Amino acid sequence: MQWWAYLLMLAVYIVYLLIGAAVFQKLEQPFEEKRCDDAKSKVREKKDEFGNEPNGSPISHSEINYAHRSLKTILTIISIVDGFVIQTQYFYIFGLNKKFCDGIDQWNKNETLSNNTSEVIKKLIMEWKSYDCSQEREDNAWKTIQNNKTQVQEYIKVWKAIAAPVLAKSFNDELLSIKGETVRKVMERTAQFGINNYLALKKDCTDHWNFHNAFFFAGTVATTIGYGNISPSTNHGKLFCITFTVIGIPYFAYMVGALAELISYKIDDIVKTRLFE
Repeated sequence: MQWWAYLLMLAVYIVYLLIGAAVFQKLEQPFEEKRCDDAKSKVREKKDEFGNEPNGSPISHSEINYAHRSLKTILTIISIVDGFVIQTQYFYIFGLNKKFCDGIDQWNKNETLSNNTSEVIKKLIMEWKSYDCSQEREDNAWKTIQNNKTQVQEYIKVWKAIAAPVLAKSFNDELLSIKGETVRKVMERTAQFGINNYLALKKDCTDHWNFHNAFFFAGTVATTIGYGNISPSTNHGKLFCITFTVIGIPYFAYMVGALAELISYKIDDIVKTRLFE
């Protein structure tokens, strides 16, 4: 075989790798970009939700029961404003329960005159007040009535009556008195929020399938080295990878065999020439 044939064989192989790299990039890069866009969208949603109370929405009593049973794990409480249920994450964190306790005093004075509230609900409210409106005590009060729809409705009505004069309808309008410990917790939560989202974006927003990396991947696959730090994620990419390998590996093996034969022939020729000098 002439020397130019070997060069032609090598050129064909390089062109094959270039075509493979272009196809891999075409198939995988849009998926990679979409994954990054989705991650950024999730981070934006989390950022919008961070520090904001959800919009009010009417819900059923069964949903109220479920929501309130989960409050202990997410540090929230159900507050009712104008017939809407709002989950306020900062009711206990920022001491709004203390303001609510002040509202209980006002409500109790009015209630003494009107006497419209059942003894069960009144007792639960006043017991909660005696414990400085602590989250644990309020949660226990709720568990006592959550299976009685009539008492649940009355409890909600009382909650509204107490909250109306002492709590703002929106957390954004609330006046707060914050302890240093609370500020520290908020700062820690904010820092953790930023770190978690940075790590999420670092994981999902990659540039693995630029042409340089795609060419490197095509070379490692076609030379039987196998997967490296990157691999196809789409079904089309995986299917093309199989096809690319089925053709590329035999061609690479044939080319290496031919080059090895050429090198061996040249070495033998050099050895013989020196022996007969």
